Amino acid sequence: MSAPTAPTRAAELITQLADELVGQITEEVRGRLSHELNVLVAQAEQPTPEQPAPSTSATWMTVAEAAAHARRGDATIRRALSAYVASRGKRGLRGSQQAANCSWRIQRSDLEAWMAGETPKKRRPS
Repeated sequence: MSAPTAPTRAAELITQLADELVGQITEEVRGRLSHELNVLVAQAEQPTPEQPAPSTSATWMTVAEAAAHARRGDATIRRALSAYVASRGKRGLRGSQQAANCSWRIQRSDLEAWMAGETPKKRRPS
């Protein structure tokens, strides 16, 4: 049997070095991923401070606040507001706008009545 030629020996060394590098890189990545996973698990296990509850004393709420209070989506609240306008106050959720395309404001009592399935009550003029 003849001795390996120089190009064959070089190819074997390159393959051996590549295998060693792949092994080292794999171990390095595995170690880093394991560390990151441990950090994430530790963060997930730590108690998080409670987010402050929305103020229950506020009389007027935005659409987002009303949606959070009712545990519904913003779109649902907006549809109910539109239904109130379209039905001229016979159904839906009563709200107030300064002008068209302005943000809505909803009274907590109106939202809770809507959530209970009650029909909107007419406001007495002040």
